[in-house]
Amino acid sequence: MPVLCAQDSLNTVVATNGDGIFSVLRKEGMDVAKYYEAFISLNKDRLQDGSSLVVGTEYLLPEAPDSFKNMGSFIALPSGDETPIFGTELETLKKKDSSLRNTVYYLVSNHMVQPAPNGKKGNGNSEVELTKLIARKLIQSGAKVYLFRESLDKSLELNELVTIVNKKYLMNNGSYQRLLIINSKADSDQAEMEVNIYHEEGSKDGKRLSESIIKTLGKNNISIKSMGAYASVFTDRQNILFAKNMLPSLIYIEFGSKLVDKSSLKVTSNKKNLADFITNGIFTDYSKLDFQDND
Repeated sequence: MPVLCAQDSLNTVVATNGDGIFSVLRKEGMDVAKYYEAFISLNKDRLQDGSSLVVGTEYLLPEAPDSFKNMGSFIALPSGDETPIFGTELETLKKKDSSLRNTVYYLVSNHMVQPAPNGKKGNGNSEVELTKLIARKLIQSGAKVYLFRESLDKSLELNELVTIVNKKYLMNNGSYQRLLIINSKADSDQAEMEVNIYHEEGSKDGKRLSESIIKTLGKNNISIKSMGAYASVFTDRQNILFAKNMLPSLIYIEFGSKLVDKSSLKVTSNKKNLADFITNGIFTDYSKLDFQDND
């Protein structure tokens, strides 16, 4: 049974019409089977007939570090304020498996509106939607996810991002940890986009993650020999310094209407499909590492 902490440190919820213990726990992103008995133990004096909630009554919630609310955190830059990634969507999240247990992912998206080549507004929030879809899949398989979005002060953001990520990295020491930066310069109306993925030179972990994602984006039709055409190393000095200052291995995924690199891989612009491809690549990368460690 989950550990019950001092009551004054626990969160509470007020029962509304139609609420039961199951629905309250699901709304909080908790595993019902795991925390049902703990909820009853905490609130035995406030329950009707032993297990029924009373509308308008405040109930204590069990300490649940593995709840979807606690496993997915959005961190605003440059303030560092932390809130759950998912709110009303929590009850729609279902645990799929524990294949990514003891893994931590940092997802950075650019929410600035990008001007499209044709003069229309670009899909400025596409990265936010994409990273939330990726976060959803990762969390449902047991990963801890931190999601970041940029504001206007680029230099301040980068410094704060490095500081916050490195601090989280040390807190989660011993876990498999990766940082993914996603940027889209594509027009929201197009059916296909081009993609390039970059990693730090000499980073075996970054290179392997890049290639795993490229393999899934290319529907497994990319040969090992041609992999280098789509997974490139950072050449810009600022990006090189940024990567070197980060403790977790990182990759940069860039989507665009027409990228400079002629070897750009063409992929679907459907966000759900993109999220599936990227997370499948993440799963593959971790499973390979896990297999090698146990070999």
